[in-house]
Amino acid sequence: MVLDLSRPRALAVHLVGPLGTLTQRLSPRHAELLYALAVHREGRTASELAQDIFGDGTRTVTVRAEVSRLRRHLAEVLAHRPYRFGDGVEVEVVHPEHPADLLPRSKAPVVTGARRGRHRADRGCTGTGPGVMGGGTVRAGAAAWLSDRHEQPHAAPASETMATTEVTVWSLEQTSPADLRPAAVPEGDLRIVRSEVPLPEFNRFLYTAVGGDIRWTDRLGMTYEQWRAELERPGSETWVAYANGTPAGYVQLDPQDDGAVEILYFGLIPAFRGRRIGGHLLSYGVARAWDLAERWPDRPVTKRVWLHTCSKDGPYAMDNYLRRGFRLFDTKTEVEPDVATPGPWPGAYGA
Repeated sequence: MVLDLSRPRALAVHLVGPLGTLTQRLSPRHAELLYALAVHREGRTASELAQDIFGDGTRTVTVRAEVSRLRRHLAEVLAHRPYRFGDGVEVEVVHPEHPADLLPRSKAPVVTGARRGRHRADRGCTGTGPGVMGGGTVRAGAAAWLSDRHEQPHAAPASETMATTEVTVWSLEQTSPADLRPAAVPEGDLRIVRSEVPLPEFNRFLYTAVGGDIRWTDRLGMTYEQWRAELERPGSETWVAYANGTPAGYVQLDPQDDGAVEILYFGLIPAFRGRRIGGHLLSYGVARAWDLAERWPDRPVTKRVWLHTCSKDGPYAMDNYLRRGFRLFDTKTEVEPDVATPGPWPGAYGA
């Protein structure tokens, strides 16, 4: 992985693998977070990252929201508890030619310190040892970094221009079980059942079936082991809605530190939208987030339930969350690659 900070107006991360190179544009905030993790390869707690980024270790809620959003795009290289690059991930940071041009508008202590030469992620590394990166050399630009890796059989040139689109991201939360305003239970044969056996094949099916038409693509490159590790985490739960015995949608709960639970994924398969199932499924999933500790005694009592939604998620998503009692606590605009809608499999929705 190369973190390219050489051009302040074109911040990006390049992921190189057996099938080629994937380039992901970065917001300034996400660039700051990745830089902090590159400086501190041993990993950082939410409080430590908050100190790195804001100079205030109490701003953990904002940090967790940002890292969660970042992991949706980089799940294959980021780990958590503590937040860090995954074991075996080779990381290299590309700095601008002049230190003063490193994220020039950033006020993050980890960045301002690097401009003054106090700490700097200068060298390539692997994810097998603690401390600041060691071994390798710093590059003058992403093109130079990629030129050393001609052996990648399908690697795309770093200079290749990628189409991008602006996406608005909203973060919402509930801070008490009393905040939940349940939707009415729809008529018909509808059951919501917890998938109690961690099964990557099933969760990947749900992910592609629900998100295939709204550009859920960030997890398509995850390995089987990455899926399994996530699903086997204590407190991780998947609740599936069945209409007449057929999977209609799901809610995936992600347990986090300090009693927080994220609604990691929620949605309906297209054939079941517009049947008043979504409000009930969301209500049920949020209720299960609030009583998560009853099923996982080692978990702290839930103190906060939160989620992301964005402008790609359809015209009714935000209204559903607000009607269920969620409150907006952050809004931002990001630039993302303009990827094709994959469908549940390539060409499924095409002509």
